[in-house]
Amino acid sequence: MGMTVYFLRHGQTAWNAEKRMQGQVNVPLNDEGRRQAREAAGRLPAIGLCLTSPLDRARETARLALGGEGTPMMDEPLLIEQGYGVAEGRDQTAAYVDPQDPMYNYGPAPQDYRPPEGGESFEALCLRARVFLSRRLLPLEGQYDTVLVSAHGALLCAIFRELLGTQMADFWQNLLPHGGVRAMTVENGVCRLLEAPPSVRP
Repeated sequence: MGMTVYFLRHGQTAWNAEKRMQGQVNVPLNDEGRRQAREAAGRLPAIGLCLTSPLDRARETARLALGGEGTPMMDEPLLIEQGYGVAEGRDQTAAYVDPQDPMYNYGPAPQDYRPPEGGESFEALCLRARVFLSRRLLPLEGQYDTVLVSAHGALLCAIFRELLGTQMADFWQNLLPHGGVRAMTVENGVCRLLEAPPSVRP
Protein backbone atom coordinates (compact mmCIF):
# COMPACT_ATOMS: atom_id res chain seq x y z
CA MET A 1 0.00 0.00 0.00
CA GLY A 2 2.89 2.36 0.58
CA MET A 3 3.01 5.43 2.79
CA THR A 4 2.47 9.15 2.29
CA VAL A 5 4.63 11.56 4.29
CA TYR A 6 3.71 15.20 4.82
CA PHE A 7 6.56 17.60 5.65
CA LEU A 8 5.43 20.69 7.57
CA ARG A 9 7.54 23.75 8.34
CA HIS A 10 6.70 25.40 11.65
CA GLY A 11 4.78 28.67 11.75
CA GLN A 12 6.33 32.08 12.24
CA THR A 13 7.95 33.19 15.51
CA ALA A 14 8.87 36.65 16.75
CA TRP A 15 12.50 35.97 15.80
CA ASN A 16 11.45 34.99 12.28
CA ALA A 17 9.54 38.27 11.98
CA GLU A 18 12.59 40.17 13.26
CA LYS A 19 14.91 38.23 10.87
CA ARG A 20 17.09 36.90 13.66
CA MET A 21 19.13 33.69 13.34
CA GLN A 22 17.03 31.27 15.36
CA GLY A 23 18.67 27.86 15.10
CA GLN A 24 18.19 25.72 18.18
CA VAL A 25 16.94 28.51 20.47
CA ASN A 26 13.49 27.49 21.72
CA VAL A 27 11.45 30.45 20.47
CA PRO A 28 7.64 29.93 20.54
CA LEU A 29 5.17 30.68 17.75
CA ASN A 30 3.68 34.14 17.52
CA ASP A 31 0.02 34.75 16.62
CA GLU A 32 0.79 34.74 12.91
CA GLY A 33 2.59 31.43 13.31
CA ARG A 34 -0.43 29.92 15.06
CA ARG A 35 -2.65 31.13 12.25
CA GLN A 36 -0.33 29.53 9.69
CA ALA A 37 -0.37 26.26 11.61
CA ARG A 38 -4.17 26.16 11.73
CA GLU A 39 -4.30 26.96 8.01
CA ALA A 40 -1.99 24.02 7.30
CA ALA A 41 -4.65 21.71 8.72
CA GLY A 42 -6.65 22.16 5.52
CA ARG A 43 -3.78 20.64 3.51
CA LEU A 44 -3.48 17.49 5.62
CA PRO A 45 -5.54 14.27 5.63
CA ALA A 46 -5.98 12.08 8.69
CA ILE A 47 -2.48 11.34 10.02
CA GLY A 48 -1.42 8.06 11.62
CA LEU A 49 1.76 9.30 13.34
CA CYS A 50 3.51 12.64 13.79
CA LEU A 51 7.28 12.94 14.19
CA THR A 52 8.28 16.38 15.40
CA SER A 53 11.33 18.38 16.30
CA PRO A 54 11.51 18.74 20.09
CA LEU A 55 11.52 22.56 19.79
CA ASP A 56 8.23 24.14 20.87
CA ARG A 57 7.58 25.99 17.62
CA ALA A 58 7.52 22.72 15.65
CA ARG A 59 5.56 20.82 18.30
CA GLU A 60 2.87 23.52 18.61
CA THR A 61 2.62 23.81 14.82
CA ALA A 62 1.98 20.07 14.62
CA ARG A 63 -0.63 20.14 17.39
CA LEU A 64 -2.53 22.99 15.76
CA ALA A 65 -2.29 21.49 12.27
CA LEU A 66 -3.56 18.15 13.54
CA GLY A 67 -6.52 19.87 15.17
CA GLY A 68 -6.43 17.90 18.40
CA GLU A 69 -7.56 14.70 16.71
CA GLY A 70 -5.54 12.49 19.03
CA THR A 71 -2.78 11.61 16.54
CA PRO A 72 0.25 10.13 18.35
CA MET A 73 3.15 12.61 18.42
CA MET A 74 6.76 11.63 19.00
CA ASP A 75 9.69 13.98 19.59
CA GLU A 76 12.54 13.17 17.21
CA PRO A 77 15.88 14.81 18.15
CA LEU A 78 17.23 14.33 14.61
CA LEU A 79 14.63 16.88 13.42
CA ILE A 80 15.95 19.79 15.50
CA GLU A 81 16.95 22.83 13.47
CA GLN A 82 20.51 23.50 12.28
CA GLY A 83 22.62 24.96 15.07
CA TYR A 84 24.24 28.38 14.55
CA GLY A 85 26.36 28.40 17.69
CA VAL A 86 27.43 31.87 18.79
CA ALA A 87 25.46 33.42 15.89
CA GLU A 88 22.06 32.41 17.28
CA GLY A 89 20.05 35.58 17.88
CA ARG A 90 22.14 37.61 15.41
CA ASP A 91 20.46 39.97 12.93
CA GLN A 92 20.20 37.99 9.71
CA THR A 93 19.98 40.98 7.35
CA ALA A 94 23.12 42.60 8.76
CA ALA A 95 25.03 39.31 8.56
CA TYR A 96 24.27 38.91 4.85
CA VAL A 97 25.85 42.27 3.91
CA ASP A 98 29.06 41.92 5.94
CA PRO A 99 31.69 39.67 4.27
CA GLN A 100 33.46 39.37 7.64
CA ASP A 101 30.38 37.93 9.33
CA PRO A 102 30.45 34.11 9.72
CA MET A 103 26.83 33.95 8.51
CA TYR A 104 27.59 35.95 5.32
CA ASN A 105 27.36 32.97 2.93
CA TYR A 106 24.62 31.13 4.80
CA GLY A 107 21.76 32.18 2.53
CA PRO A 108 23.39 33.39 -0.71
CA ALA A 109 26.18 30.79 -1.07
CA PRO A 110 25.66 27.75 1.18
CA GLN A 111 28.43 25.87 -0.64
CA ASP A 112 30.91 28.40 0.80
CA TYR A 113 29.42 28.60 4.30
CA ARG A 114 31.66 27.83 7.27
CA PRO A 115 29.74 27.72 10.56
CA PRO A 116 30.63 30.02 13.45
CA GLU A 117 31.92 28.63 16.74
CA GLY A 118 29.53 25.96 18.01
CA GLY A 119 27.58 25.92 14.75
CA GLU A 120 26.64 23.03 12.47
CA SER A 121 27.85 22.79 8.86
CA PHE A 122 25.52 22.03 5.99
CA GLU A 123 27.38 18.76 5.50
CA ALA A 124 26.68 17.70 9.09
CA LEU A 125 23.04 18.78 8.75
CA CYS A 126 22.61 16.71 5.58
CA LEU A 127 24.15 13.68 7.28
CA ARG A 128 21.62 14.07 10.09
CA ALA A 129 18.81 14.26 7.53
CA ARG A 130 20.12 11.09 5.85
CA VAL A 131 20.13 9.24 9.17
CA PHE A 132 16.57 10.40 9.88
CA LEU A 133 15.36 9.13 6.52
CA SER A 134 17.06 5.74 6.68
CA ARG A 135 16.66 4.91 10.36
CA ARG A 136 13.51 6.69 11.47
CA LEU A 137 11.20 7.52 8.58
CA LEU A 138 11.48 4.85 5.88
CA PRO A 139 11.16 1.91 8.34
CA LEU A 140 7.64 3.19 9.12
CA GLU A 141 6.37 2.02 5.72
CA GLY A 142 3.93 -0.81 6.32
CA GLN A 143 3.13 0.44 9.82
CA TYR A 144 1.43 3.73 8.88
CA ASP A 145 -0.39 4.96 5.79
CA THR A 146 0.25 8.62 6.59
CA VAL A 147 3.00 10.32 8.61
CA LEU A 148 3.49 13.99 9.44
CA VAL A 149 7.01 15.39 9.91
CA SER A 150 6.96 18.78 11.65
CA ALA A 151 10.30 20.54 11.57
CA HIS A 152 12.31 23.56 10.42
CA GLY A 153 13.33 25.33 7.23
CA ALA A 154 16.98 24.30 6.95
CA LEU A 155 16.40 20.79 8.27
CA LEU A 156 13.63 20.15 5.76
CA CYS A 157 15.80 21.54 2.94
CA ALA A 158 18.47 19.04 3.98
CA ILE A 159 15.92 16.21 3.74
CA PHE A 160 14.78 17.40 0.30
CA ARG A 161 18.41 17.69 -0.86
CA GLU A 162 19.06 14.10 0.20
CA LEU A 163 15.98 12.92 -1.68
CA LEU A 164 16.61 14.95 -4.84
CA GLY A 165 20.40 14.83 -4.98
CA THR A 166 20.73 18.57 -5.59
CA GLN A 167 24.01 20.46 -5.38
CA MET A 168 24.87 22.33 -2.18
CA ALA A 169 24.67 25.62 -4.11
CA ASP A 170 20.97 24.86 -4.65
CA PHE A 171 20.32 23.92 -1.03
CA TRP A 172 17.62 26.55 -0.56
CA GLN A 173 15.68 25.93 -3.75
CA ASN A 174 13.02 23.89 -1.85
CA LEU A 175 12.66 26.06 1.25
CA LEU A 176 9.05 25.90 2.43
CA PRO A 177 7.27 29.03 3.68
CA HIS A 178 6.22 29.06 7.32
CA GLY A 179 3.30 26.68 7.65
CA GLY A 180 4.12 25.21 4.22
CA VAL A 181 3.44 21.55 3.45
CA ARG A 182 5.05 19.19 0.95
CA ALA A 183 4.10 15.57 0.40
CA MET A 184 6.14 12.48 -0.47
CA THR A 185 5.06 8.99 -1.39
CA VAL A 186 7.02 5.92 -0.31
CA GLU A 187 6.50 2.64 -2.19
CA ASN A 188 8.72 -0.31 -1.29
CA GLY A 189 11.34 2.08 0.06
CA VAL A 190 11.31 4.27 -3.06
CA CYS A 191 10.60 7.93 -2.30
CA ARG A 192 8.94 10.41 -4.65
CA LEU A 193 8.52 14.02 -3.63
CA LEU A 194 5.34 15.61 -4.93
CA GLU A 195 5.02 19.17 -6.17
CA ALA A 196 6.13 21.79 -3.67
CA PRO A 197 4.62 25.21 -2.96
CA PRO A 198 6.61 28.21 -4.23
CA SER A 199 10.00 28.37 -2.53
CA VAL A 200 11.01 31.27 -0.31
CA ARG A 201 14.53 32.43 0.55
CA PRO A 202 16.33 32.13 3.92
